[in-house]
Amino acid sequence: MKFKIEIVVVFFLILLTFRLIALDKREGTLIGTWKESEWTFGQIRNPHVSTTEVVDTASTELKKELGKNLLLHTAESWKFNVDNRLYIKKGNEEYVCRWYIKGRGNILEIKNENNGITETYEIVRLSDDSLVISFDVDRQMQGLAKMKFKRI
Repeated sequence: MKFKIEIVVVFFLILLTFRLIALDKREGTLIGTWKESEWTFGQIRNPHVSTTEVVDTASTELKKELGKNLLLHTAESWKFNVDNRLYIKKGNEEYVCRWYIKGRGNILEIKNENNGITETYEIVRLSDDSLVISFDVDRQMQGLAKMKFKRI
């Protein structure tokens, strides 16, 4: 019986090791400078909108409304560093935040240390040259916004 428990424990340790290696690779792919290329908005949580009307490219006004409570909604570029610092450039201003990969490697958490606000995004797609993240918008808009980035 003790032997079976040891086998199960070893199996789970091996599984955990592989999971941590995969998570580390995902963080490594995120390191670098990214430029926002597109916003889309889908009212997928609104029962009055049919599924054929789900995705539309977000206009400038809609972007402002969706991101009014976010630090990053008008950022020109995001630079992820190895030390978990995120440099966000907006015009002539630059903000420094902390970033973390959470969950199963599908959650990007960004903490603004100046005001204590934490923003959470779902990583929809991450490759060597593109990044797509999404976030839920407020109750009034009832939808999901996606931001697409290209590596610079």
